[in-house]
Amino acid sequence: MRLYNLIALILFSSVFTGLQAQEKSSVTLRINYYTHQNLPYLVAKAKTKINGKLSPVPGLVAKYYIYNATGDTVFLGSAAMDFKGESLLYVPASAQAVFQSQASLHFMVVTASNKQYDEGSGEVTVQKSKLIIDTLDGRKAVATLLVKNDTGWIPMKGVELTLGVQRLDGILPINSTATASTDSLGMVTGDYAIENLPGDKKGILTLVASIKDNEVVGSIESGINVPWGAPAHFITNHFFDRTLFARRGQSPIWLEILAYSMVAMVWGVVIYLLVQLRKIIRIGKSAAV
Repeated sequence: MRLYNLIALILFSSVFTGLQAQEKSSVTLRINYYTHQNLPYLVAKAKTKINGKLSPVPGLVAKYYIYNATGDTVFLGSAAMDFKGESLLYVPASAQAVFQSQASLHFMVVTASNKQYDEGSGEVTVQKSKLIIDTLDGRKAVATLLVKNDTGWIPMKGVELTLGVQRLDGILPINSTATASTDSLGMVTGDYAIENLPGDKKGILTLVASIKDNEVVGSIESGINVPWGAPAHFITNHFFDRTLFARRGQSPIWLEILAYSMVAMVWGVVIYLLVQLRKIIRIGKSAAV
């Protein structure tokens, strides 16, 4: 009887293990809409729950769609998830007719199911918008946010916006606070009062207006070049110069000619002596005969 119970337990364990192996994980998709210098694109992020924590899902292929005015989907393209579980797709020219005809943009992203994960999907709706940045007299910057409705472009109030200068590690705000809200005209202004901020060789800086993860318009960034910086003095790189202390192969030409000439002379003498030695051996052999 114990033998039968043991066999039944083994069979039950194998079946239960097989069922566990066939169980798939669910995929959560989050879609973000971005506009950089009037160029729109979408970023999809795929995550799944592992040991109670959300972890990225690399390798999945995401298919992007946009809804047209009749509610049908128009295929935009596909992109694979990278090691961070993210994929990026620019809105293609083939979808510009649908993109331009609507004030409200509704996107959908879908990932197919496989042996490990179930099918995933996500949607995002944003209002079509544009962010304009310009300068005024007295080193002042102004950014204007406009959104599109059925009648045209109108200003949007109460949106947090960063107005600053583009640096390597982000945006350096020119206002006293990191962000400011747009007024009834959709505008945010700022006085540029930073002295001797390095720009390029001509002192050119990039003024940037940026909106991050807004519920209505998504993320937008726009920039303009202004000559308000200090000319940067870049350190001259002597890596490729021919000097006495340069890297291999970059020594002065005259030194290389001298060194190679000495090597050639030494080997020439050695070869000459070997030839003379050979002649002496031949003469010795002929004299012995």
